[in-house]
Amino acid sequence: MAKKKSLQKLTLSTKKEKDLKNQTWEMNHARITYAIDCLVTRDGIMPPIAVIAQEAGLSRQTVYEHLQSFNKSELYKNQIEAYRMLESQILAKLAGMALSGDVKAAKVFLTSIEEKRAPIETKSPNYIQINNNLKVDQLTFMNLPEVIQQKISALVQEGISYKTENQKLI
Repeated sequence: MAKKKSLQKLTLSTKKEKDLKNQTWEMNHARITYAIDCLVTRDGIMPPIAVIAQEAGLSRQTVYEHLQSFNKSELYKNQIEAYRMLESQILAKLAGMALSGDVKAAKVFLTSIEEKRAPIETKSPNYIQINNNLKVDQLTFMNLPEVIQQKISALVQEGISYKTENQKLI
């Protein structure tokens, strides 16, 4: 029973430490983001880390470490996901503005839609794999001398023809 209570206290303590760490990260993120926003708005350029640290009231080391690792943080990823939830509403408003004659909104809307379409088309791998150890993608193939490209194409075509003919015999 004593071990169970000890384990519960340890789990509770660990959870409190994690919550405190998350709160500290969120506060630092907000301070750094606000400082960068103010400084860029005022000066028109990205300020050095020392200036950001001074404006945010944090150490240079804290700002440096935060800037190096914030995009890998689960908290940051959660913030991005929260913004992604708004995408459809924003696109709907842009579409409405575009249909009302706002040319800039139409351009942003169409660009956004096109960007969303592009990754879907490029997800399938576009390469030839030979014996599980050699992959030749289109860029590599196109950089080969033309004679080699023709030989490879002829071999692949011959293999396809051979397989097709043998399937007909079966």
